[in-house]
Amino acid sequence: MSNTKAELIAENAALRRRIDELQSGDLTARLRESERRFDTLVDESIQGIVVHRDLEPLFINQAYAAIHGYEGAAEMRRLPSLLETIHPDDRALISDMNNRRKSDDAPLASYEIRGLRKDGTTIWLEVSGRVITWQGEPAVLSVAIDITQHKRAIKAMEDSERRFRDFATAASDWFWEMGPDLRFTYISEKFFEVTGLEAKDSLGVKRAKLADPNDPSDNNESWNEHLADLEAHRPFSNFEYAVVAFDGSIKHVRISGRPVLDENGEFAGYRGTGTDVTVQYQAEERSRQLITAINAMSETLALVDAEDNFVFFNDQYRRLGEPAARTLAQGLPYQDHIKALLAQGLFPEARGREDEWFQERMERHLNPAEPFEVPRDDGNLMLINEQRLPDGSVIMISTDISELKLAQTALADSESRFRELADLLPMSICETDLSGKITYANRKAMEHFGYSGTEFAAGLSVFDLMVPDQRLRASFMAMRILHGREEGAQGYEYTAVRRDGSHFPAIIMASTIIEAGKPMGLRGVVVDITDRKKAEDELIKNEERFRDFAEMGADWFWELDDQFRFSFISENISRLGVAPQDLIGQSFERFQPAKRDSSDENGAEEESKALQRRLPYRDIEMTSSIEPSRWVQVSGKPLFNETGDFIGYRGATSDITERKRSEAELRLSHEAAEFANRAKSEFLANMSHELRTPLNAVIGFSEVLEHGIYGPLNERQLESVKDISHGAHHLLGLITDILDLSKIEAGEFEPQFEDVDVELVVENALRLIMDRARENKLDISTNIPAALPYLYADERLFKQILINILSNAVKFTLAKGTVALCVSELSDGGMLIEIRDSGVGMIKEDIPKALSTFWQVDSALTKRHEGTGLGLPLVKSFMELHGGTLEIESELGVGTLVRLMFPSPPSTSLDSVDRLS
Repeated sequence: MSNTKAELIAENAALRRRIDELQSGDLTARLRESERRFDTLVDESIQGIVVHRDLEPLFINQAYAAIHGYEGAAEMRRLPSLLETIHPDDRALISDMNNRRKSDDAPLASYEIRGLRKDGTTIWLEVSGRVITWQGEPAVLSVAIDITQHKRAIKAMEDSERRFRDFATAASDWFWEMGPDLRFTYISEKFFEVTGLEAKDSLGVKRAKLADPNDPSDNNESWNEHLADLEAHRPFSNFEYAVVAFDGSIKHVRISGRPVLDENGEFAGYRGTGTDVTVQYQAEERSRQLITAINAMSETLALVDAEDNFVFFNDQYRRLGEPAARTLAQGLPYQDHIKALLAQGLFPEARGREDEWFQERMERHLNPAEPFEVPRDDGNLMLINEQRLPDGSVIMISTDISELKLAQTALADSESRFRELADLLPMSICETDLSGKITYANRKAMEHFGYSGTEFAAGLSVFDLMVPDQRLRASFMAMRILHGREEGAQGYEYTAVRRDGSHFPAIIMASTIIEAGKPMGLRGVVVDITDRKKAEDELIKNEERFRDFAEMGADWFWELDDQFRFSFISENISRLGVAPQDLIGQSFERFQPAKRDSSDENGAEEESKALQRRLPYRDIEMTSSIEPSRWVQVSGKPLFNETGDFIGYRGATSDITERKRSEAELRLSHEAAEFANRAKSEFLANMSHELRTPLNAVIGFSEVLEHGIYGPLNERQLESVKDISHGAHHLLGLITDILDLSKIEAGEFEPQFEDVDVELVVENALRLIMDRARENKLDISTNIPAALPYLYADERLFKQILINILSNAVKFTLAKGTVALCVSELSDGGMLIEIRDSGVGMIKEDIPKALSTFWQVDSALTKRHEGTGLGLPLVKSFMELHGGTLEIESELGVGTLVRLMFPSPPSTSLDSVDRLS
């Protein structure tokens, strides 16, 4: 369009003033065509348009009324002032703006206000206005856009970001980010809680600066490998190093990270997680010390082959066998060594029965089973444990248990105390033998896995407590722990299985059970991590959601330091033609407005005060100093550290240029829509009355001819006259429906309420459809209570409602079908009328269409029957006039159920008075 909308308004007003002056047919036609285009533009607008003078409505289009919850513009124009559609807190502002707009030269004004719908709910509107000439006098033309959903979307995004921050704060791990220079740009609060360090000491530095230089575990080789990964931008996992905490203590941490690429595939830094493993590190250190102590124990060890000849023995074994051990050598038969020991008299139990003792000893040796005790002549008691290996060899371990025997009672007491304590712990504790069979389970394990103590003691395997596909890995890990090749205290994550088959995620920490110097099984602690897993999943989803919002949203996000310099800005800023990195470190004043909307001076003052006082502010509109031709909307929130010190701002900016431009383009559409709607209503009213007069004449003369007043007619003539009368009555009914519908839409239909005898009206309605029902051989039934109260309704409309529904039921029910009408009183005093038929029915998706004007369900049966598609829409409108509701349930090929629900009568109705008396 070459003309602006303001020029179109002026041109249209000038054309209207010249209508009476222009007599030329050509000019008049052109003028009418211009008006038609203008009216169409307003009629098809989806933005609300209103013209008012001193807030008194002069013109309102349908969209404006719909935004405020009114059925039509006519209903809304009856309001004495538009202030009734404004939230009370914004009315003073609107009145002030209206007074300042009374000049014809007033510029375009755009603002956001809270409006009130007819039902009292609050909505947000974006309104623009301008002074125009209306019917020769100044008036205000305003265009309104409902931005309630936009407001909600902004709040949802803020809630999502807040949830992400809350998850990051609540998580047991912490999250971190590095820039492309490998310096920390973000570390979540958990890191500072663990180390006691402050953000100013951690952000902006490289990881090596945080490490403890004296930690022996931080060897140059591991650090060089880690630094090489960083320089090569490779992902890494479970890198451990020590950090000097604020109080001087050493914290051991484990980190994992992956590189982050920008939209061009360029390296943009790292993002990862960190975990405090100090307790685990200390546990592992204690475990290493324990292993060293075990290796220094005094047990003897010897190994014989399948032929029972010595293969290996340690020094302690040799020393224990002196002096007979002097002949001990590899290849010596084991029985010869035992005989030499017997000859030295080292076994008091063998004295006097040496041969018998030797046979018993060899029997035990060749068929090793449980450990057994052997007293020695020096007073010591040895515990001998022999085990046959798969290759037929036998390993023998003997331990001096003299002191152990003395401590057995104390140990039994200690074991009892351990079991009692274990039953009180809030975690599952299990012990197994070397094969994995559970030998002990505390009370929590029984509750956790659903097994009884008897079932655990019956030989249940620890591998039965995990899903099948993890059992092989768990078995392999158990063997490594038993043989000292794996540290079980670090914990392993797996999926546990209860007795009922349900699963839950868990972590198991295991250690070797050592008895008499040898591993006897495993002791494990099982921790249910279901809640932690859920939190982690929610955190990941929230982070992905936040990232998606940030990438797909129209806004861009930014952060400022305490000097109001940009420390972060999202990629969407590039829409203004500037790269984010160009703004980092620059002052926020680059975003201060080159000019301010004249209607928002109070907002500018509020923003200035908010910045000075470190307060949040929202939805400040301004032109961008980067690109003055574009408008932006800015919101900000101050940030404070844990001590309450101001550290900057975080906020979001929206480009609202298109919205600003569209405001002017939509001003004309609302007015045109109202003009077209008014013309339609006038046309329908005029044409309905114009057609009724000749139709009444046709009906009257056809009845005169039908009754033979002018003389008898032959059979063929009489049939023709009846057809004329039937057609005229049908057309008159259609015109009446159209006129009623037009009045309802215009809000001009006034029903005449009175107490109505429902049974009598039902009989009259059924009488009108019985002929067609008999033709189709339909079974018509009614169920009306004998003591049914009166219905407070408009009798004519109520009868028309029943006729329309029953006519449809009869019309669309095949021969020998059924139509049933049932009336009942509702508990609140209202009345329910249900009409069910066994007709052709319709699909659920067609029900809303059937309730729209001039529409019929498309089926073979409907094509055989006349109709305009106004029956159900009129029923719906009549029910709404009664304050009732219409419900339709239908199934194709089964039938249709229509429910008519009327509200309880007012206290002034005759029926209510009768009930009170």
